[in-house]
Amino acid sequence: MVYSETIETKIVDEKEKVEDKTSEAKEKIKAKAEERKEDIKAKKMETKEKLNETKEKGKVVKDNVSKDIYEGVESVRGNVKNIQKIIDEKINEYKTATVQSLATEVLEGDDAYYIRVAVPAVEKEDIEINAGDNEISIEATFVPLSETMEEVDVILNELKVGRCAKTIKFSTAIQMDAVKAKFGLGVVDITVPKIPKPQTKVDIE
Repeated sequence: MVYSETIETKIVDEKEKVEDKTSEAKEKIKAKAEERKEDIKAKKMETKEKLNETKEKGKVVKDNVSKDIYEGVESVRGNVKNIQKIIDEKINEYKTATVQSLATEVLEGDDAYYIRVAVPAVEKEDIEINAGDNEISIEATFVPLSETMEEVDVILNELKVGRCAKTIKFSTAIQMDAVKAKFGLGVVDITVPKIPKPQTKVDIE
């Protein structure tokens, strides 16, 4: 009987030991599982943060590249406009400094010369005519449209600009005080009377 109780006691003790070990093993497994779970969660968070950081860096780089490209294009565009403006100014300065010739038509009659001078878009006050012994000088000042407007860029200008002049010499003397000029429709018509050649009647003997 005693022997049987002893065996039973040992079985209970072993059972309790096994249960304790099993419980301890479960706790260790549970703890490791929780630890593993936390590690995975932390790595996921770290990966997400790195991904967000990479995205943010990519966005910043993209924005900077776009900004640099835009600023570069605007800079080039501004430089081209400035260069074109300088070229146009130099051309206008050259035209202004260089006396250009006026387009004219000259006809000769028995008693006078007839001259037509093209002066498109020129006011009558900006035209000057001077008569000499056997010549006529015409001067006109052309004002470009760009000088009458503000904040415009000159793209093309093939018109005369600045002071233009024309001197016409005649083969005979002219009546300077009888020269007449008429202005209208962008032209000046000038009539230049000739000095009649003196004639002497010759008596016949």
